[in-house]
Amino acid sequence: MEPLFSDGELRAELHPQMDQMLAAIARASREEVQDSAYWMDTYGAVPVELDVEDIQTHRPEEGVVSFIVPMSGTAELLKYRPTEHSNNIPEADVGTDQILFTYEIQVPELDEAHEFKERFHSDLALLQQWLVWSKNDVDKFVAELAGVAADALLNRREALDSEDELMQGLGYPELVDEEQKDAIGAPLG
Repeated sequence: MEPLFSDGELRAELHPQMDQMLAAIARASREEVQDSAYWMDTYGAVPVELDVEDIQTHRPEEGVVSFIVPMSGTAELLKYRPTEHSNNIPEADVGTDQILFTYEIQVPELDEAHEFKERFHSDLALLQQWLVWSKNDVDKFVAELAGVAADALLNRREALDSEDELMQGLGYPELVDEEQKDAIGAPLG
């Protein structure tokens, strides 16, 4: 199992996404600036949630037991430390839609099952606490991103409207980009 939340600060990883979104909105077409959900889906993040009702066990090899916990959300978030955290860092293996807690079985005895279950529940509770902290950061980021996106989209629509008004004020028909042009950019034909 690998330590989670240890590749840097979550906030530092999320904020460059906002800059990327703003740069993309500044180049967006009129059609693209109409769909605000697209921008949130593309540049936002979804907090990780565990489906503890569907936990399964697996024996990948002799002497090993794994607990498979289905999850949803942005798995990448599990790499980064939330603002609030503790020094006790959870360990697990992460897939795109599941988290795997793996333990070695020393001597398979019936009473050992209870110990493994308690250890797993302890590790799971620790992960769930970290996920609460992570969700707090992600929710703040998404709320900020939504406000920034709304302002940027409004500004882009206004800039496109101003450009359209300027082009109409010239008094000549506007050339559509699909027409062929010569070496200096003038239309052919």
